[in-house]
Order: sequence, then C-alpha cells, then structure tokens
Amino acid sequence: MKQNNSTWAGWLSLAALALSACSPQPSAEPTYAWQRISVVADSTGVVSEMETEILPYRERLDSVMSSIVGYATMDLTNSGKYESTLGTFVVDLLQRQSARTYERQIDLSLMNHHGGLRAPINEGPLTLLIPTLL
Repeated sequence: MKQNNSTWAGWLSLAALALSACSPQPSAEPTYAWQRISVVADSTGVVSEMETEILPYRERLDSVMSSIVGYATMDLTNSGKYESTLGTFVVDLLQRQSARTYERQIDLSLMNHHGGLRAPINEGPLTLLIPTLL
C-alpha cells in the first residue's frame, strides 16, 4: 500500500502541532504597585469627611448596641476538651431556635468541636456591645 506525500505532510504537521502544545509556556511574574495613602485629621483630631460619612451609621449602632439583651447567671467558657458551658449553651440555643423556626420538635443539636466558640461570655448583663473592643 502506497501513501502519497501529502498524507505524510499532514501527519507530520499534526505531530509538530501536538508537540508544540506540550512545550512549557513561559511563566510571567505577577506585578503589582502600591502606595501609602495618609488619612490626615484636622486640627480637632477628627477626619471630617469620614466622620460625616460614618455618623448616621454610628448613631444607629450606638443606639442598638448598648441595650441589654440578656443576663448570664454564670461564666460561659470554652474550657473543656469536648464539652464546655459555652458549647452547651450554644447547642441548647440552636435546638430551641430551630424548634421555633421549623415549628416542630428537634431531637438533636450538635456543633463541630473545632467551631468558632473562642470568646467566653462573662457572668452579668449581656449587651450587643463588647466593651473590650472599645
């Protein structure tokens, strides 16, 4: 069986194309530029443009965040290997709220041991404002 030259040329072109597609592409280093932007306060120590923009949000948050929403009768901590007072409080709360939301009895509530319970709730009044962040 005899093949003509155009068939061989086609196969060679296809092989060259396939091999060139497998060659490593030159890698480009990502570049970036940055500059420091200073926020300068006026003579009173306040950044007036920013304060004007933030003021409506701050007033609303201040009115809500300082209100007492509950009272902790004991310290709720996350100390303990698998069970803690804070963890028990959260899964009980989850179970009760789920029962209200779905209007049915919830038999089980659980939380991942490595969840996000990192800060304790201290005994006393509970507000939405965390005083240590001020």
